Amino acid sequence: DVYVDDETGRNLVQTYDGEGAFGELAIMYNSPRAATCIAKGNVRLWALDRLSYKVILMQTSIARRNAYRAFLEKVPSFLHLTEFELLTFADALDEEVFED
Repeated sequence: DVYVDDETGRNLVQTYDGEGAFGELAIMYNSPRAATCIAKGNVRLWALDRLSYKVILMQTSIARRNAYRAFLEKVPSFLHLTEFELLTFADALDEEVFED
């Protein structure tokens, strides 16, 4: 169970049933946690320190940016763009998946 403390006391805000994740905002923004998680039974917990999280996030972001840049470099209309302009486009891309 996940609880948030406020002026009215401790309030249940979320219940995880077998799977879930929490704490990502605190680790991303170097801020104190906003909630308290209390296990009601046996749990399997994975913990990740801030530095490891940032390294994984940075590696993923760089790989995605490079893949998008490689795609954009093949678009004839973009051949005249500078590296900075290509990377700006790459950063702005959002991937969408459509089913037939």
